[in-house]
Amino acid sequence: MGPDMSPICGWTSANVAVVTLLLMTACNKPTAAPAPTTTAQIKAPNVAVKTPPRAPTPDVAKNTGKRAATAAAKEAALYNQRRKRKPTVIGGCDERCGTPQKAASALFDGLQSKTPGETLRHLFDWSLLDLDGDKRGDRWSDMWGDRRKHGERNEEIQTWLDGWIATLRQAKPEALLRSRASGVQIKSIPKRTDVVEMRWRHPTIPDGGEREWRILWTLRGYEWLISRIDRQPSKRPLGTPPLGSVRKGHL
Repeated sequence: MGPDMSPICGWTSANVAVVTLLLMTACNKPTAAPAPTTTAQIKAPNVAVKTPPRAPTPDVAKNTGKRAATAAAKEAALYNQRRKRKPTVIGGCDERCGTPQKAASALFDGLQSKTPGETLRHLFDWSLLDLDGDKRGDRWSDMWGDRRKHGERNEEIQTWLDGWIATLRQAKPEALLRSRASGVQIKSIPKRTDVVEMRWRHPTIPDGGEREWRILWTLRGYEWLISRIDRQPSKRPLGTPPLGSVRKGHL
């Protein structure tokens, strides 16, 4: 069909030309570029950021080291204390009779105390006690081996001790003080380290035998305890006293 072609369905060649031109313009129109994405539109991934540990300052490191060393030292001390072998205790007077001199002082302190029976009971070795040749310690030692006789043994010991204390306390307190200050002499026994001899020039005691008594203190564990009393030492030779513990802390 030429340009002078008859109109079809009411369209003229002018209409066709206009439509064609519009279609060509639409096809040749450049495509708009996408809008740039802003920073706000970008979502950061959900990743935890770890902060690197800071190195301790010299002062902090020094204090931490001291605390650790102190804790280690305390733990070592406790361990050694648990492992330490405990010294054997016999009488229960502990440090009050840790030396013969202390033991003698404890004896006189007990005589002047309000409860002498309770105090002096711990100063004797009841398994060895020899009273003017009467070896009562042998009986009390055998009774200790039989649990059924513990009560009877305790009663016998307490009865004797109460009577002995009552005899000594017949002397006036000031006389006891004077004899304590000037009438006590402690002597070593040749070739013995576990027993010592005490000579006591006591105040006048009714039925007290000679004016000077001999009292032996024997080492048991780490305590010095009375093991023998001679009210007439001139009539009774010393002989060979029973063995105590030669080494402190061991029987």
